Amino acid sequence: MKVKILAGLFAACAMTPALAQEDAGGDITQYFYVEVKPGHNAEYQAGWAAYWDCYRSNGGAWEWHAWSPATGKLGGTMFRTDGHKWSDFDADDPAGTACESVFYGSLLPHFGDVYSGFERYAADISRPQDDPVNVVMTYSFDFSDYGAARDVIAEWHEAFEDADWGSYVWLESAATGDEWDMTVAVLEEGFAGFAPADPSFNEVQEAYHGKRKAEALNDQWTAAVTAVQTNIWRRNEELSYSPE
Repeated sequence: MKVKILAGLFAACAMTPALAQEDAGGDITQYFYVEVKPGHNAEYQAGWAAYWDCYRSNGGAWEWHAWSPATGKLGGTMFRTDGHKWSDFDADDPAGTACESVFYGSLLPHFGDVYSGFERYAADISRPQDDPVNVVMTYSFDFSDYGAARDVIAEWHEAFEDADWGSYVWLESAATGDEWDMTVAVLEEGFAGFAPADPSFNEVQEAYHGKRKAEALNDQWTAAVTAVQTNIWRRNEELSYSPE
């Protein structure tokens, strides 16, 4: 995973992740990917249960959603907090601070590396959905020409909006070191949603833009992309937290 490694940050940061949910408070997401030490899975699960009990008893107000990888590097958990302003990260979460002893005693000993980053939700090119999202396919990209790539995404988005086609969220890298330029999360209720679409991506684009422009957009995209990585994530309710 192409991310910057930051260890031991959980106690100071609260997270409220719904991978595809826009919030009126802001458009910044912070994420953490926690690797589990080999042979420590049972202790890791129990540690999170103890931590969430403490967090709730101390009035933890932020919703935390967890995602487990179904492809790629397994044996870890992605936690995300969405809908924030930058100022939300200026102070520690009081409930998290109150539970530091649980974190350091019951959780941290079972962590491997912790990866962290910030992303910005791109509402102008996203199509979130109201239906439950249980699985997500992510495509992360690096670009040689960021502006050209984003122009293509905007053109594609117009066609998808016109056809009411697909559900997805675009996230742009924000204030991060070694990170992907953009990630798109394709949102589905279940794995069946990943079956080939009818009409297809290219059919939707050609119907809206015409064959010549659709092909030109594909060429512009191919020229702009320098790297891509694909993963599938499954919602992990057991490791998630909601104050309600």
